[in-house]
Amino acid sequence: VAIDASTPKKAPTKDRLAEYWQTTSTKQIVKDSIATIAVYEGLTLGWMISTWALAWIIQPTKMGLVKPLAMCFGLPNQENHGPRTPSGPVRFVDRVLTSFKYYESRAEHALEFVSNSVPLNLRHLGFSYAESTIFRKFTVPVTAPARVLLSLKILDELQNNRK
Repeated sequence: VAIDASTPKKAPTKDRLAEYWQTTSTKQIVKDSIATIAVYEGLTLGWMISTWALAWIIQPTKMGLVKPLAMCFGLPNQENHGPRTPSGPVRFVDRVLTSFKYYESRAEHALEFVSNSVPLNLRHLGFSYAESTIFRKFTVPVTAPARVLLSLKILDELQNNRK
């Protein structure tokens, strides 16, 4: 494998970070930090809305898309959602079911005012919110670092365009 000597190599991240802290004013560091957080939160909000909308449209639980995944973890216990500890159910599938019911009731309660003004099915709204929330919880190990990297890339591009 030949290495082209004409392309400049980027400094390692640690060196670039040290250079950034030494050469950038405190005011600019604060601005960059606020912008990074704002972009990250915007991406998070977009991810939440898109998964909620997809769960509203696709209805993965009613279509049977969740059943094969649930079979991998076992069926939930029917008697009060399985053996309990002071912190809650022991089995993974029982904990997910408990969380699902919590998110569903929370969404139905919080969005009650929407159903009064807009003709939406409150039960379906709560159910789709719970489905999307459980999905987002499962994907956090992948999506959180991806959102951080994407936020930094977006800000890097914006700074390059300003120069």
